[in-house]
Amino acid sequence: MLEQLMSNLTVVSVLTVLNSFLLVYYVVPKISWVIIERKLIDKPDERSSHQNSTPTMAGVAFFITLIMTMYFIQNFDTEHIGLNLIASSTLIFMVGVKDDLVVSTPRVKLVMETLATLFLFFHSAMEETSLHGFLGIYEVPSWLIYIFSVLLVLTIINAYNLIDGIDGLSGMIGVLIFSIFGVGSS
Repeated sequence: MLEQLMSNLTVVSVLTVLNSFLLVYYVVPKISWVIIERKLIDKPDERSSHQNSTPTMAGVAFFITLIMTMYFIQNFDTEHIGLNLIASSTLIFMVGVKDDLVVSTPRVKLVMETLATLFLFFHSAMEETSLHGFLGIYEVPSWLIYIFSVLLVLTIINAYNLIDGIDGLSGMIGVLIFSIFGVGSS
């Protein structure tokens, strides 16, 4: 019965959204409380858009939610890329937590982001040698595709990280992006 229920895409979708909402709703205040109690608050400086001190590390709640979501959708992972996504996300999560606790150097962030990106591309589902006519280009050497793909993903990661300092903006952009992905894939 449970197996049949978990193989229904509509049920899994509803459970995933509900699970994500409830986890974030419950975990973010708990993390904020710990951060405030331990005085690990981000104090605004000249680069910050915040006016007041702000608790950091809400990414912990989102990482937990991502892992739980991967559990719910594992039956629909026909390419078996979930493990690669978890490995990549874990590396990005580790860099983010370290950066929230003690500032990481840009070089360390870039190396870890590159490793995380490579974890994604070390999967057979990500092998591609054609641009399918984009800009009139069809066949491309695989090494060039990998370099371009890694640079593209690194650009997106760092662009998203830049808007993360603006309250609510990165969250709303994330909701918008994943909503478009969700609607587009159905």
